[in-house]
Amino acid sequence: MARNENPPFERGTTFYGGATIDANDLGGANLEGQEFEFEDLVTATIGSTKIARSGHKVRCRVVRNAGSAAILPKTITGFTTSTTAGTYGTKATGTVTAGGVGYPVDEQLPAAGVPVGDLFYVVVGGPALISPASGGWTVTIAANDVLSALVNKAVTNVLPSGGFVVGRACSGAATSSTGDITAFIGR
Repeated sequence: MARNENPPFERGTTFYGGATIDANDLGGANLEGQEFEFEDLVTATIGSTKIARSGHKVRCRVVRNAGSAAILPKTITGFTTSTTAGTYGTKATGTVTAGGVGYPVDEQLPAAGVPVGDLFYVVVGGPALISPASGGWTVTIAANDVLSALVNKAVTNVLPSGGFVVGRACSGAATSSTGDITAFIGR
């Protein structure tokens, strides 16, 4: 973790912050993989003040969108596989392979998500919101359930409490809940 350093950009924003990204000259390579701690705040505000949610710290890692499309907030993403030493956990794909490890994308990002090539945060420790896919949750997700990747699932959504595949959080027995869940990402 970057000790006693201020984060290079705030949660809910990206490195480029909407500026044009030159794929041939990507800035911020020195930030990839660095981790920073933030207060756990809800995305809503009262006036211009953000509201505290849990009193916990949220540890976030700076990663680059190395996928082929925007990566959306509150989804789960995996990292690219690389044989170059020291590069694992620095580039996100926007997908998670069966048996792979995934991390929640910063819930405070705008709905359009992170453009290809931009830097953003994933949560590697502490509370994080995960959204259901369209149609809502279909499995009960209990406290302390483990998220793990499913094999041979014919959907492209994240499935907590039985595993997950690529995309947004959802699940498998009937419930009418459509709200976000808070997952506590442990280390």
